[in-house]
Amino acid sequence: MAVRNLLATFALALALGAIVAGQLLIFPNIDGSGPLADANLARALRAPLELRLATLTAVCTAAASVCLLNHTDGKLPLTLTLAALTALVLNRAWILPELHSISQRVDLVTQLPAPRMERVQAWTLRYQMVDAIAAIAIAAALLLRETLALRSLRAISSLTKPRDT
Repeated sequence: MAVRNLLATFALALALGAIVAGQLLIFPNIDGSGPLADANLARALRAPLELRLATLTAVCTAAASVCLLNHTDGKLPLTLTLAALTALVLNRAWILPELHSISQRVDLVTQLPAPRMERVQAWTLRYQMVDAIAAIAIAAALLLRETLALRSLRAISSLTKPRDT
């Protein structure tokens, strides 16, 4: 049971770290805003990374869900993990492929054609919002798991302490 708890914590932490690293560190540095970078080239480099990172986070969250299935400290961490998994699968299976399909039909340097560019921006916002929801759910599940684990450790330690008579 302790190994499953450790694996669940590790998988959730890895998934959360992948989302945060991707959205805050990796993708902003690839966005083509540098003086020598081309936005269209950056899009071509970013697309496979986004798909792989989305797959990694979904697999880690699924592994954590499996580890949490028979957890005795309540079902809220499992529910939060399954909600995050749903959001991540939605991102990987529908939002990212649609975003990449639409963004290939626009020139990101000239921002033309304008109606398609608006669709790219709308789908990008959807992708980031769903990723943020998944990150919040994973962080809440991790925090709740660790709080419940700490509470059960305190209960066990209070049972083993000698009582003053």
